[in-house]
Amino acid sequence: MEFAMKREEYIKTDSWIDQANDFTNPNLLFAQKALSFLRKGRGVKLLHTGPEKLDCSLGDHAGGSIPNLIFKTGGTTGVPKDVVHDSMTIFSAVESLCLRTEANGFSCVQCLPLYHIGGWMQLERAWRTGGTVFFCNYRDLNQPELKKILQGRLLSLVPTQLHCLVTDSKACSNLRGCSGIFVGGAAMSEELAEMSRKEDLPIVPCYGMTETAGMITMLDYSDFAAGQNGVGSVLPNTEMRSSEKDGSICVRTKSLCHSSGLESYHANQWFETADFGIEDKIGRWNILGRLDGLINSGGEKVNPVSVQQAIMATGHVRECLVATEPNEKWGESMLAWVTPRNCPIQKIKDSLKGNLRPFEIPKKWKTVEKLPLNEAGKHNIHI
Repeated sequence: MEFAMKREEYIKTDSWIDQANDFTNPNLLFAQKALSFLRKGRGVKLLHTGPEKLDCSLGDHAGGSIPNLIFKTGGTTGVPKDVVHDSMTIFSAVESLCLRTEANGFSCVQCLPLYHIGGWMQLERAWRTGGTVFFCNYRDLNQPELKKILQGRLLSLVPTQLHCLVTDSKACSNLRGCSGIFVGGAAMSEELAEMSRKEDLPIVPCYGMTETAGMITMLDYSDFAAGQNGVGSVLPNTEMRSSEKDGSICVRTKSLCHSSGLESYHANQWFETADFGIEDKIGRWNILGRLDGLINSGGEKVNPVSVQQAIMATGHVRECLVATEPNEKWGESMLAWVTPRNCPIQKIKDSLKGNLRPFEIPKKWKTVEKLPLNEAGKHNIHI
């Protein structure tokens, strides 16, 4: 596979910007500012300083011939930390996707925050393979004028964004024209997967993290359309296994970051994640949850993702989020936020009997009209 530029270089012109763009789009302006630093060989730290206020500052690890990229991560599970990549690790991530898809170039529609790895990597794929980028808000993907623009392009979404779009017939009509829709950042519910199959959307579930420069597995659309769930098999230049110690997923990849917080890494090192999952006989992975997300209630460990999936499977709710809150008696207890389909909570709880163990059924429930989303399209509930 040949790339549009050398590993240590960044594109020198603005030919990557799709001419249909609104040139005042904040994400586009943010990308241009970051690229101006990278072209000069300067490292950048990608920051989010508030709604509509994106900042691209000179990174602490700047210098040298290969520019660094610094991302903030960990804010949802602990203290935010810096994750440091450089042009080489980012290149390796793009190379792996090219080798897997056998594509000659990637053009995309960009509607994820650029200070997150999932949004940023769409730019890198276009910059490094001669593609173009169109910037928009994911809520605008149902607009008639975007139907032609979406044709043959890649799109990246998180499940909550897809959930908003899959019930919109105009959005689905537009999305069918994409060459692929990468869905990551969280697990897809079985209901969302089935809705997407019914609408014949080219969904490509994937798995990755900031430390690996984004996706390291993907489930081919043909397998997804045939009813296969999970996140598929590993991309080239990557290995995955389960730790014998605690079952956590361990990754070895050429796109591994140089450091995350106070921890430093080298290219051939196994990186231990906080996720756990299972691999089937032909190498396809299913991510089951996070070890640091397990709820310990009265000595019993509960996977909130499994509880969410069971609640969604009842068919009585449109959306669900299972969270934890401190409990003086049990240590932790589960709280389920749901948007019911004209159904009393007791009926939902009764439907879970036999599918969940008694201690896995949330004791506390709250109903809302709609689960709020943050700028990344993820649920934004604060206990």
